[in-house]
Amino acid sequence: GDASGQARVAFDNLGLTLRELNAQWSSVCSLRMYVVGQQNLPAVRDDYREWAPASTLVFVQALFRPEVLVEVEAVVAFDRRSGVAAVRSSEF
Repeated sequence: GDASGQARVAFDNLGLTLRELNAQWSSVCSLRMYVVGQQNLPAVRDDYREWAPASTLVFVQALFRPEVLVEVEAVVAFDRRSGVAAVRSSEF
């Protein structure tokens, strides 16, 4: 698929993970996005622009599988009383 479709799937997967953890999008305190090629920046940026937390975007020559153009990693913060903290990755 294209970078835009992969970014949507990655963010949808992240949303599912947040729901599984009983967390909200506001719990995401940072994102790291790895994108193959600068030409794919608009596709990725459009998918997270509305709620962008602190984020880092890294352009790479390739990811672990040739068909993967986007990888998203999120750091999620939780209430200390819950005893839960997680770092979860979501990829296309």
